[in-house]
Amino acid sequence: MSVLSYSHITVTPQSHHSHITVTSQSHHSHITVTSQSHHSHITVTSQSHHSHITVTSQSHHSHITVTSQSHHSHITVTSQSHHSHITVTSQSHHSHITVTSQSHHSHITVTSQSHHSHITVTSQLHHSHITVTSQSHHSHITVTTHSHHSHTTVTSQSHHSHIIVTSQS
Repeated sequence: MSVLSYSHITVTPQSHHSHITVTSQSHHSHITVTSQSHHSHITVTSQSHHSHITVTSQSHHSHITVTSQSHHSHITVTSQSHHSHITVTSQSHHSHITVTSQSHHSHITVTSQSHHSHITVTSQLHHSHITVTSQSHHSHITVTTHSHHSHTTVTSQSHHSHIIVTSQS
């Protein structure tokens, strides 16, 4: 495994089945993964000091897992897939997590054990199961769903927590 000071990684597959695994232990890592495959399995793991991770999937089935143990992590996941399973886990000091799903069926799990965590989850389609868990000192959590069937669970054990949940199911 190569450990670099700066890593800029861009992956863009357009295959029928794409399995993508990106692992970074760099000081600064910028990771961009874009998939328009029929089936896409995307796993991104970063243990960098600063990590900027962007994952975009327009696949029919997408399984996206993002794990960050960085000091500063900015994670953006966007899925326009028919079925999307999205898992984001951050143990960073500062974590900004944005998950947007326009999938027909979306299962979204966000877990943050950061000192400061800003989490935004937006789901705009038919069935959405959203679980957000924060054990941060300061957590700002916004969940917006426009789904026909939506199951939303938000758990915060933070010292300061600001939670907004909006459902227009």
